[in-house]
Amino acid sequence: MQLRLTEVFAAICGFIAAALLPAGSLSGEPGRLLTTFLGLLAASILPTISLIVGGMGTGSRSVRLVSSLGAEIMATVDLLFAVFGMIALTLVVLLLLNVPAPYANQIHPLALQLMAAGGQGVVGALAVLVVCKSGAVPGAIRRSLTVRTEMAEAEAKKKTAENATAATTASSFKTQEGFGEVVSHDDKPKTH
Repeated sequence: MQLRLTEVFAAICGFIAAALLPAGSLSGEPGRLLTTFLGLLAASILPTISLIVGGMGTGSRSVRLVSSLGAEIMATVDLLFAVFGMIALTLVVLLLLNVPAPYANQIHPLALQLMAAGGQGVVGALAVLVVCKSGAVPGAIRRSLTVRTEMAEAEAKKKTAENATAATTASSFKTQEGFGEVVSHDDKPKTH
């Protein structure tokens, strides 16, 4: 998974903001809200992947378009799995922050505070990355739809060309009997 510079900057800002929160800020109601949000997002990812992959059916005879569609679908699925993995990692770190350490009384208080701040920072950074990467999903899906539209247009044009023979075209545009008949000027009936 590649991160753009803006995503790295956003993740660093998320890390710093969450690390500066008082220890235990992500437990209780804020932690439940974050878990609910991430859970709903994760629950939407697997059905989306199923729909995207299920739509791979090809009616096109264009190898270029089929290859392009395959590449777009692969990139979209990779992105969705990356988001899913970040969500899972965020939830694991959030869980670890809320489980009391068994030997906490043997660890220096400053070290405990640093670990809590670091854990909250990781949750903040991952949550920001999830939102950033989720924002890229609609664009990836749109690119897949664009390729599918090109495939459908190419198939429709090919089908229209195959069906547009001279006989079918002539039968589609009936004319009256005698239309277009060549007559000499002398054979023309006289009207007075």
